[in-house]
Amino acid sequence: MLEKISSLKIHSILAIVAVLCLGCRHARAAEAAKRQDVQFISQPVHMAPYVSISVVVKAGVINETKSSVGWRQLLATAMMRGTAIGDKSLDGAGLRKAAEAAGGDIGVQVLEDAIVFTAAGDSARQKDLAQLLLNVVLHPRLSHEDLSAARRITLRRLGANPANAMTDNSAAVEKLQSMLYSDSVNSLTYGLPSNGTVDSLSGFTDDRAREYHKFYFTAPNIVVSCSGDVDEAALREVFSSIPQGVAAPASAPKYAKPEKVALLKKPVDAPWLLVGYRVDSSISDKDLAALRVLTAALSATSPSLLSKVFLMPHDGKDHSLASTLSAQLMVRQYGSELVIAIQSDSAHLSETTNMIYPNLLKVLLELKSKPLTPQQLQEAIAYVQGDWAASNDSHVSRSMLQGYAAAQQVPVTNLPQLLQEVTAKDVQNVAGKYLGTSAAVMVLPETNASPVH
Repeated sequence: MLEKISSLKIHSILAIVAVLCLGCRHARAAEAAKRQDVQFISQPVHMAPYVSISVVVKAGVINETKSSVGWRQLLATAMMRGTAIGDKSLDGAGLRKAAEAAGGDIGVQVLEDAIVFTAAGDSARQKDLAQLLLNVVLHPRLSHEDLSAARRITLRRLGANPANAMTDNSAAVEKLQSMLYSDSVNSLTYGLPSNGTVDSLSGFTDDRAREYHKFYFTAPNIVVSCSGDVDEAALREVFSSIPQGVAAPASAPKYAKPEKVALLKKPVDAPWLLVGYRVDSSISDKDLAALRVLTAALSATSPSLLSKVFLMPHDGKDHSLASTLSAQLMVRQYGSELVIAIQSDSAHLSETTNMIYPNLLKVLLELKSKPLTPQQLQEAIAYVQGDWAASNDSHVSRSMLQGYAAAQQVPVTNLPQLLQEVTAKDVQNVAGKYLGTSAAVMVLPETNASPVH
């Protein structure tokens, strides 16, 4: 369902920095900003009578603070509860029925660098779908009842799920983000909980929510992206009514040197090690493609560089060092990171836990010192190509991905070509360049008091 609010990030951990005061800061931005039109992206594919339309609002974690974190989740949830446009007003159920009548669905996702509203359905009704989507974006009801309900829903998301306590490493991911993305003024970027805190949500008043909506939902802060059997002229006409405004303030943070290692105790069945390598937001398209290949070579190919060391019998033993592992590259507008997660073999904790970090460093050192073999390179490139194709396998995913990428200013459409040009030397170079600034979190079972070296 499109209406599910989710994240592109590991275990739905979102984060923050910036707008401290809508009044004075927005006033200064208004004086300096130039008037801008809505950015419109069209990907016509006239093979089936289906269209997907995404409205991407450039309000990200950079526009949250410790005192306002979670406002985007709260506001998006409230907006989907109904529109207020005279005799055409609809409640949440009415919105869904209207979308279904046009052969599709409507919903919202709150991502790290933007809020994405999407409607998809029969292309013969695309103008109706676009108008419905526009009404949600520009004319939400935002009544006291809507905002109170959204606040309760968002607050409920703050609770941990006990059923996942033995495998969920979200607390460690959150700690890792706070270590990597503390900036020079001790704020946090990509380091606070996506759903906010009790204090921030309770303090985000109805009037403040309406003020934020009025400011952010204007032409300079919106990208419209559509894919499928698109009637571009008709859709441009609908979205031409988005009002002018000023671009949201967003200054790239200057990150401090991260804390190196942190220990947490959680109800897990075996220790987890998470290591994050921070990647500067100015990374080139070429380096980003090579870093994606490096990430795939670490954990996604068979056998991967990590699995050969951690998931197979080690040093003549009849057991492995770890039971599970992963490597993920998180790409964002104001800073990205490569996160490696490894869980110890629970049957041999004392023997394996203290060996994980040193062996991980050996793998990474080898990546820096010698290139991948031709087979390793081709398998990793093939994996990234397949992953990219899977993420573009529907009009809905294409409209969302392209619009979100445009809002982030992150390259997407040229990735297949860039991958064809990646060499083993390129992968070795990015290993040396980006596997430097890091932080690590070790999650220990609450009953395990042994130190980790």
